[in-house]
Amino acid sequence: HTHTRKNFRHPSAMPIPMAGEVLYFVAGVMFALLVVMPITSHLHDVGERRHHPLALTGRDYSDLLDACPPCASTSHLQAADQQQEEELQQLLLQAKANGSNSSCSRTVAEALYERQWRAMAADSVVLIVAWGANPSVNARVQLIQATWGRDLLHNDSLVFVGDCEGCRDFSAHEPAFSGQRASATQYELTRRVWGALRGAIKAFPTKRFFLKVDLDTFLFPQNLFGWLVTVNQRLDPFRQPFYAGGRNVHAEDGTVYAQGGAGYVLSAHTAQAMHHCNPMYPWEDVAVGGCMKKLGVPLTWQKSFHFHYVQSIVWQVLNHVNYYPVTVQEYPFSFHPLKAPDEFYGLHLAFNKIKMAHTMPTAWNTTLFGPDSIPPPLLPKK
Repeated sequence: HTHTRKNFRHPSAMPIPMAGEVLYFVAGVMFALLVVMPITSHLHDVGERRHHPLALTGRDYSDLLDACPPCASTSHLQAADQQQEEELQQLLLQAKANGSNSSCSRTVAEALYERQWRAMAADSVVLIVAWGANPSVNARVQLIQATWGRDLLHNDSLVFVGDCEGCRDFSAHEPAFSGQRASATQYELTRRVWGALRGAIKAFPTKRFFLKVDLDTFLFPQNLFGWLVTVNQRLDPFRQPFYAGGRNVHAEDGTVYAQGGAGYVLSAHTAQAMHHCNPMYPWEDVAVGGCMKKLGVPLTWQKSFHFHYVQSIVWQVLNHVNYYPVTVQEYPFSFHPLKAPDEFYGLHLAFNKIKMAHTMPTAWNTTLFGPDSIPPPLLPKK
Protein backbone atom coordinates (compact mmCIF):
# COMPACT_ATOMS: atom_id res chain seq x y z
CA HIS A 1 0.00 0.00 0.00
CA THR A 2 2.80 2.36 0.89
CA HIS A 3 4.48 1.78 -2.52
CA THR A 4 1.25 2.40 -4.37
CA ARG A 5 0.49 5.61 -2.51
CA LYS A 6 4.04 6.81 -2.99
CA ASN A 7 3.83 6.55 -6.80
CA PHE A 8 0.26 7.81 -7.11
CA ARG A 9 -0.23 11.23 -8.70
CA HIS A 10 -3.43 13.19 -8.77
CA PRO A 11 -4.27 14.49 -12.27
CA SER A 12 -4.08 18.05 -11.03
CA ALA A 13 -0.47 17.40 -10.08
CA MET A 14 0.64 16.23 -13.57
CA PRO A 15 3.48 18.31 -15.02
CA ILE A 16 2.83 20.82 -17.81
CA PRO A 17 4.29 19.69 -21.20
CA MET A 18 7.67 21.20 -21.94
CA ALA A 19 8.27 23.43 -24.97
CA GLY A 20 10.25 20.66 -26.68
CA GLU A 21 7.32 18.26 -26.51
CA VAL A 22 5.04 20.88 -28.05
CA LEU A 23 7.52 21.40 -30.85
CA TYR A 24 7.64 17.64 -31.52
CA PHE A 25 3.85 17.57 -31.73
CA VAL A 26 3.71 20.52 -34.12
CA ALA A 27 6.44 18.95 -36.27
CA GLY A 28 4.44 15.70 -36.47
CA VAL A 29 1.33 17.57 -37.63
CA MET A 30 3.31 19.50 -40.25
CA PHE A 31 4.87 16.25 -41.50
CA ALA A 32 1.41 14.72 -41.94
CA LEU A 33 0.14 17.77 -43.81
CA LEU A 34 3.16 18.35 -46.03
CA VAL A 35 4.36 14.79 -46.72
CA VAL A 36 1.79 12.09 -45.97
CA MET A 37 -1.25 13.81 -47.49
CA PRO A 38 0.46 14.71 -50.83
CA ILE A 39 1.67 11.11 -51.16
CA THR A 40 -1.85 9.83 -50.47
CA SER A 41 -3.22 12.30 -53.00
CA HIS A 42 -0.66 11.16 -55.59
CA LEU A 43 -1.59 7.51 -55.03
CA HIS A 44 -5.24 8.46 -55.44
CA ASP A 45 -4.40 10.24 -58.70
CA VAL A 46 -2.53 7.17 -59.92
CA GLY A 47 -5.55 5.06 -59.06
CA GLU A 48 -7.80 7.44 -60.96
CA ARG A 49 -5.52 7.28 -63.99
CA ARG A 50 -5.63 3.50 -63.84
CA HIS A 51 -9.41 3.69 -64.06
CA HIS A 52 -9.14 6.39 -66.75
CA PRO A 53 -5.95 5.36 -68.61
CA LEU A 54 -6.47 7.76 -71.51
CA ALA A 55 -5.59 10.94 -69.61
CA LEU A 56 -2.28 12.72 -70.07
CA THR A 57 -1.20 14.38 -66.83
CA GLY A 58 -0.01 17.96 -66.63
CA ARG A 59 3.36 16.79 -65.36
CA ASP A 60 3.77 14.50 -68.39
CA TYR A 61 2.96 17.38 -70.70
CA SER A 62 5.30 19.92 -69.07
CA ASP A 63 8.16 17.41 -68.96
CA LEU A 64 7.52 16.54 -72.58
CA LEU A 65 7.77 20.17 -73.69
CA ASP A 66 10.87 20.81 -71.57
CA ALA A 67 12.65 17.76 -72.94
CA CYS A 68 11.57 18.08 -76.52
CA PRO A 69 9.96 21.25 -77.96
CA PRO A 70 9.17 19.55 -81.33
CA CYS A 71 7.00 17.10 -79.39
CA ALA A 72 4.50 19.87 -78.64
CA SER A 73 2.42 18.58 -81.55
CA THR A 74 1.95 15.31 -79.65
CA SER A 75 0.24 17.01 -76.70
CA HIS A 76 -2.95 15.05 -77.45
CA LEU A 77 -1.18 11.76 -76.77
CA GLN A 78 -2.49 9.85 -73.82
CA ALA A 79 -1.11 8.00 -70.84
CA ALA A 80 -1.30 4.40 -69.68
CA ASP A 81 -0.53 2.60 -66.44
CA GLN A 82 2.03 3.43 -63.75
CA GLN A 83 4.76 1.16 -65.08
CA GLN A 84 4.59 2.71 -68.54
CA GLU A 85 4.54 6.16 -66.96
CA GLU A 86 7.75 5.44 -65.06
CA GLU A 87 9.42 4.16 -68.23
CA LEU A 88 8.43 7.33 -70.06
CA GLN A 89 9.80 9.50 -67.28
CA GLN A 90 13.16 7.75 -67.69
CA LEU A 91 13.08 8.43 -71.42
CA LEU A 92 12.29 12.07 -70.78
CA LEU A 93 15.23 12.37 -68.37
CA GLN A 94 17.52 10.80 -70.96
CA ALA A 95 16.21 13.19 -73.60
CA LYS A 96 16.93 16.16 -71.34
CA ALA A 97 20.46 14.86 -70.72
CA ASN A 98 21.46 14.38 -74.35
CA GLY A 99 19.69 17.52 -75.59
CA SER A 100 19.03 16.04 -79.02
CA ASN A 101 15.62 17.24 -80.16
CA SER A 102 15.37 14.98 -83.22
CA SER A 103 16.10 11.76 -81.38
CA CYS A 104 14.06 12.99 -78.46
CA SER A 105 11.05 13.60 -80.67
CA ARG A 106 11.20 10.12 -82.15
CA THR A 107 11.91 8.34 -78.85
CA VAL A 108 9.23 10.10 -76.87
CA ALA A 109 6.65 9.77 -79.65
CA GLU A 110 7.30 6.03 -79.85
CA ALA A 111 7.05 5.66 -76.08
CA LEU A 112 3.80 7.60 -75.99
CA TYR A 113 2.35 5.59 -78.86
CA GLU A 114 3.18 2.39 -76.99
CA ARG A 115 1.32 3.71 -73.98
CA GLN A 116 -1.60 4.83 -76.14
CA TRP A 117 -2.40 1.59 -77.87
CA ARG A 118 -1.91 -0.50 -74.73
CA ALA A 119 -4.22 1.82 -72.80
CA MET A 120 -6.85 1.52 -75.53
CA ALA A 121 -6.47 -2.26 -75.55
CA ALA A 122 -7.17 -2.27 -71.81
CA ASP A 123 -10.26 -0.17 -72.52
CA SER A 124 -11.59 -2.54 -75.20
CA VAL A 125 -12.68 -6.16 -75.58
CA VAL A 126 -11.81 -8.59 -78.38
CA LEU A 127 -14.52 -11.27 -78.54
CA ILE A 128 -13.85 -14.64 -80.15
CA VAL A 129 -16.62 -17.22 -80.38
CA ALA A 130 -14.94 -20.58 -79.73
CA TRP A 131 -17.81 -22.96 -80.26
CA GLY A 132 -17.35 -26.65 -79.56
CA ALA A 133 -15.64 -28.40 -76.68
CA ASN A 134 -13.22 -30.39 -78.82
CA PRO A 135 -9.41 -30.57 -78.98
CA SER A 136 -9.13 -28.59 -82.23
CA VAL A 137 -11.02 -25.59 -80.80
CA ASN A 138 -9.03 -25.68 -77.57
CA ALA A 139 -5.80 -25.92 -79.58
CA ARG A 140 -6.74 -22.84 -81.63
CA VAL A 141 -7.55 -20.92 -78.44
CA GLN A 142 -4.12 -21.77 -77.06
CA LEU A 143 -2.54 -20.81 -80.38
CA ILE A 144 -4.03 -17.31 -80.22
CA GLN A 145 -3.00 -16.93 -76.57
CA ALA A 146 0.57 -17.86 -77.51
CA THR A 147 0.84 -15.48 -80.49
CA TRP A 148 -1.04 -12.23 -81.14
CA GLY A 149 -3.19 -12.55 -78.01
CA ARG A 150 -0.26 -12.49 -75.58
CA ASP A 151 -0.51 -8.72 -75.11
CA LEU A 152 -4.26 -8.88 -74.47
CA LEU A 153 -4.51 -11.54 -71.76
CA HIS A 154 -4.93 -8.97 -68.99
CA ASN A 155 -7.69 -6.47 -68.18
CA ASP A 156 -10.33 -8.66 -69.89
CA SER A 157 -9.11 -7.43 -73.26
CA LEU A 158 -9.34 -10.87 -74.90
CA VAL A 159 -12.44 -12.95 -74.14
CA PHE A 160 -13.23 -16.36 -75.62
CA VAL A 161 -16.95 -17.03 -75.68
CA GLY A 162 -18.44 -20.51 -75.96
CA ASP A 163 -18.26 -23.92 -74.35
CA CYS A 164 -14.55 -24.55 -74.78
CA GLU A 165 -12.10 -24.84 -71.89
CA GLY A 166 -11.82 -21.50 -70.09
CA CYS A 167 -14.47 -19.84 -72.26
CA ARG A 168 -17.29 -17.65 -71.00
CA ASP A 169 -20.89 -18.36 -71.97
CA PHE A 170 -22.89 -15.24 -72.81
CA SER A 171 -25.49 -16.95 -74.99
CA ALA A 172 -27.21 -19.17 -72.40
CA HIS A 173 -30.27 -16.91 -72.29
CA GLU A 174 -30.22 -15.93 -75.97
CA PRO A 175 -33.46 -17.16 -77.64
CA ALA A 176 -33.32 -19.93 -80.23
CA PHE A 177 -32.80 -18.80 -83.81
CA SER A 178 -33.61 -21.11 -86.72
CA GLY A 179 -34.94 -21.13 -90.28
CA GLN A 180 -34.61 -22.56 -93.76
CA ARG A 181 -32.20 -20.09 -95.38
CA ALA A 182 -29.02 -21.74 -94.12
CA SER A 183 -27.79 -24.73 -92.13
CA ALA A 184 -28.64 -25.21 -88.48
CA THR A 185 -24.96 -24.62 -87.70
CA GLN A 186 -25.08 -21.14 -89.25
CA TYR A 187 -28.15 -20.20 -87.24
CA GLU A 188 -26.59 -21.47 -84.03
CA LEU A 189 -23.35 -19.57 -84.67
CA THR A 190 -25.32 -16.37 -85.25
CA ARG A 191 -27.24 -16.92 -82.02
CA ARG A 192 -23.98 -17.35 -80.12
CA VAL A 193 -22.35 -14.27 -81.63
CA TRP A 194 -25.45 -12.24 -80.84
CA GLY A 195 -25.34 -13.52 -77.28
CA ALA A 196 -21.64 -12.68 -77.05
CA LEU A 197 -22.16 -9.07 -78.17
CA ARG A 198 -25.17 -8.53 -75.95
CA GLY A 199 -23.62 -10.28 -72.97
CA ALA A 200 -20.28 -8.50 -73.24
CA ILE A 201 -21.78 -5.04 -72.90
CA LYS A 202 -23.41 -6.17 -69.65
CA ALA A 203 -20.27 -7.86 -68.36
CA PHE A 204 -17.94 -4.98 -69.29
CA PRO A 205 -19.95 -1.74 -69.05
CA THR A 206 -16.83 0.46 -68.81
CA LYS A 207 -15.19 -0.76 -72.03
CA ARG A 208 -15.15 1.69 -74.93
CA PHE A 209 -15.00 -0.61 -77.96
CA PHE A 210 -16.07 -4.20 -78.67
CA LEU A 211 -14.37 -6.18 -81.44
CA LYS A 212 -15.37 -9.53 -82.83
CA VAL A 213 -12.98 -11.77 -84.79
CA ASP A 214 -12.91 -15.46 -85.73
CA LEU A 215 -10.69 -18.21 -84.39
CA ASP A 216 -8.78 -18.39 -87.69
CA THR A 217 -7.87 -14.69 -87.69
CA PHE A 218 -4.51 -13.11 -86.94
CA LEU A 219 -4.80 -9.70 -85.30
CA PHE A 220 -2.19 -6.93 -85.10
CA PRO A 221 -3.10 -5.22 -81.80
CA GLN A 222 -0.43 -2.54 -82.08
CA ASN A 223 -1.98 -1.22 -85.29
CA LEU A 224 -5.64 -1.82 -84.51
CA PHE A 225 -5.72 -0.21 -81.08
CA GLY A 226 -3.53 2.66 -82.22
CA TRP A 227 -6.17 3.43 -84.84
CA LEU A 228 -8.92 3.18 -82.22
CA VAL A 229 -7.11 5.88 -80.23
CA THR A 230 -7.80 8.27 -83.11
CA VAL A 231 -11.41 7.09 -83.28
CA ASN A 232 -11.76 7.75 -79.55
CA GLN A 233 -10.46 11.30 -80.10
CA ARG A 234 -13.12 11.97 -82.73
CA LEU A 235 -16.19 10.63 -80.96
CA ASP A 236 -17.47 9.56 -77.55
CA PRO A 237 -17.86 5.76 -77.75
CA PHE A 238 -20.30 5.79 -74.81
CA ARG A 239 -22.64 8.29 -76.49
CA GLN A 240 -22.14 7.95 -80.23
CA PRO A 241 -22.53 4.99 -82.58
CA PHE A 242 -19.60 3.53 -84.47
CA TYR A 243 -19.40 0.43 -86.68
CA ALA A 244 -16.26 -0.34 -88.69
CA GLY A 245 -14.71 -3.20 -90.62
CA GLY A 246 -13.94 -4.59 -94.05
CA ARG A 247 -16.82 -3.75 -96.38
CA ASN A 248 -18.96 -6.45 -97.96
CA VAL A 249 -22.38 -6.43 -99.66
CA HIS A 250 -25.06 -9.08 -99.24
CA ALA A 251 -26.04 -10.45 -102.65
CA GLU A 252 -29.73 -10.93 -101.86
CA ASP A 253 -30.76 -7.41 -100.89
CA GLY A 254 -27.64 -5.24 -101.04
CA THR A 255 -27.20 -4.92 -97.26
CA VAL A 256 -23.78 -3.43 -96.52
CA TYR A 257 -21.97 -5.16 -93.68
CA ALA A 258 -18.51 -5.66 -92.18
CA GLN A 259 -17.02 -9.05 -92.98
CA GLY A 260 -17.12 -10.96 -89.70
CA GLY A 261 -14.10 -13.23 -89.99
CA ALA A 262 -11.52 -10.45 -90.35
CA GLY A 263 -13.27 -8.53 -87.60
CA TYR A 264 -15.52 -5.57 -86.95
CA VAL A 265 -15.63 -2.89 -84.26
CA LEU A 266 -18.61 -1.54 -82.34
CA SER A 267 -18.57 1.38 -79.94
CA ALA A 268 -20.03 0.73 -76.50
CA HIS A 269 -23.05 2.81 -77.49
CA THR A 270 -23.67 0.68 -80.58
CA ALA A 271 -23.22 -2.59 -78.70
CA GLN A 272 -25.79 -1.39 -76.17
CA ALA A 273 -28.19 -0.48 -78.98
CA MET A 274 -28.09 -4.04 -80.34
CA HIS A 275 -30.61 -4.94 -77.64
CA HIS A 276 -33.17 -3.13 -79.82
CA CYS A 277 -32.96 -5.54 -82.76
CA ASN A 278 -32.88 -9.28 -83.36
CA PRO A 279 -30.93 -11.09 -86.11
CA MET A 280 -32.70 -11.04 -89.46
CA TYR A 281 -30.14 -13.16 -91.34
CA PRO A 282 -28.65 -16.57 -90.57
CA TRP A 283 -25.11 -15.26 -91.13
CA GLU A 284 -23.80 -13.37 -88.10
CA ASP A 285 -21.92 -10.63 -89.92
CA VAL A 286 -24.81 -9.95 -92.33
CA ALA A 287 -27.18 -9.99 -89.34
CA VAL A 288 -25.07 -7.35 -87.56
CA GLY A 289 -25.05 -5.29 -90.76
CA GLY A 290 -28.82 -5.58 -90.98
CA CYS A 291 -29.14 -4.43 -87.39
CA MET A 292 -26.89 -1.44 -88.07
CA LYS A 293 -29.02 -0.57 -91.12
CA LYS A 294 -32.16 -0.67 -88.98
CA LEU A 295 -30.51 1.54 -86.35
CA GLY A 296 -29.18 3.98 -88.94
CA VAL A 297 -25.50 3.37 -88.21
CA PRO A 298 -23.30 3.61 -91.34
CA LEU A 299 -20.32 1.34 -91.86
CA THR A 300 -16.91 2.97 -91.62
CA TRP A 301 -14.98 1.03 -94.25
CA GLN A 302 -11.52 0.21 -92.90
CA LYS A 303 -9.51 -1.67 -95.51
CA SER A 304 -6.90 -2.77 -92.99
CA PHE A 305 -9.16 -5.70 -92.06
CA HIS A 306 -7.92 -8.16 -94.71
CA PHE A 307 -10.08 -11.00 -95.97
CA HIS A 308 -9.12 -11.10 -99.69
CA TYR A 309 -6.07 -12.97 -101.07
CA VAL A 310 -4.88 -13.61 -97.52
CA GLN A 311 -3.19 -16.92 -98.33
CA SER A 312 -1.15 -15.22 -101.06
CA ILE A 313 -0.24 -12.35 -98.72
CA VAL A 314 0.88 -14.64 -95.92
CA TRP A 315 2.85 -16.81 -98.33
CA GLN A 316 4.72 -13.74 -99.63
CA VAL A 317 5.52 -12.54 -96.12
CA LEU A 318 6.73 -15.89 -94.84
CA ASN A 319 8.72 -16.85 -97.95
CA HIS A 320 10.50 -13.53 -98.51
CA VAL A 321 9.06 -13.23 -102.02
CA ASN A 322 8.34 -9.59 -101.41
CA TYR A 323 9.52 -7.59 -98.43
CA TYR A 324 6.09 -6.02 -98.15
CA PRO A 325 3.32 -7.40 -100.39
CA VAL A 326 1.69 -4.67 -102.46
CA THR A 327 -1.72 -6.22 -101.81
CA VAL A 328 -1.47 -5.44 -98.08
CA GLN A 329 -3.08 -2.27 -96.80
CA GLU A 330 -0.58 -0.08 -94.96
CA TYR A 331 -0.54 -0.98 -91.26
CA PRO A 332 -2.80 -4.08 -91.45
CA PHE A 333 -5.21 -4.82 -88.61
CA SER A 334 -6.01 -8.46 -89.35
CA PHE A 335 -5.55 -11.39 -91.76
CA HIS A 336 -8.40 -13.87 -92.25
CA PRO A 337 -8.52 -16.80 -92.73
CA LEU A 338 -5.36 -18.61 -91.71
CA LYS A 339 -5.37 -22.36 -92.18
CA ALA A 340 -2.37 -23.77 -90.33
CA PRO A 341 -0.71 -23.13 -86.94
CA ASP A 342 2.57 -22.52 -88.77
CA GLU A 343 1.02 -19.42 -90.33
CA PHE A 344 0.17 -18.02 -86.87
CA TYR A 345 3.66 -18.66 -85.54
CA GLY A 346 5.25 -17.45 -88.78
CA LEU A 347 3.38 -14.12 -88.71
CA HIS A 348 4.13 -13.73 -85.02
CA LEU A 349 7.86 -14.04 -85.77
CA ALA A 350 7.65 -11.92 -88.93
CA PHE A 351 6.46 -8.70 -87.33
CA ASN A 352 9.53 -6.95 -88.70
CA LYS A 353 8.23 -7.62 -92.23
CA ILE A 354 4.77 -6.23 -91.49
CA LYS A 355 4.31 -2.47 -91.25
CA MET A 356 3.74 -1.85 -87.56
CA ALA A 357 2.95 1.66 -86.36
CA HIS A 358 5.46 3.01 -83.84
CA THR A 359 4.15 6.57 -83.90
CA MET A 360 0.68 7.83 -84.74
CA PRO A 361 0.28 7.82 -88.56
CA THR A 362 -1.07 11.15 -89.78
CA ALA A 363 -3.44 9.38 -92.18
CA TRP A 364 -5.37 7.86 -89.28
CA ASN A 365 -6.45 11.34 -88.20
CA THR A 366 -7.23 12.72 -91.66
CA THR A 367 -8.94 9.86 -93.47
CA LEU A 368 -11.08 8.33 -90.74
CA PHE A 369 -14.27 10.28 -91.35
CA GLY A 370 -15.42 13.88 -91.39
CA PRO A 371 -17.04 15.41 -88.30
CA ASP A 372 -20.33 15.86 -90.17
CA SER A 373 -20.59 12.15 -90.96
CA ILE A 374 -20.92 11.07 -87.31
CA PRO A 375 -24.56 10.12 -86.71
CA PRO A 376 -26.41 11.36 -83.61
CA PRO A 377 -26.66 9.22 -80.47
CA LEU A 378 -29.03 6.27 -80.65
CA LEU A 379 -29.77 6.11 -76.94
CA PRO A 380 -30.09 8.78 -74.24
CA LYS A 381 -26.96 9.48 -72.25
CA LYS A 382 -26.66 7.35 -69.12
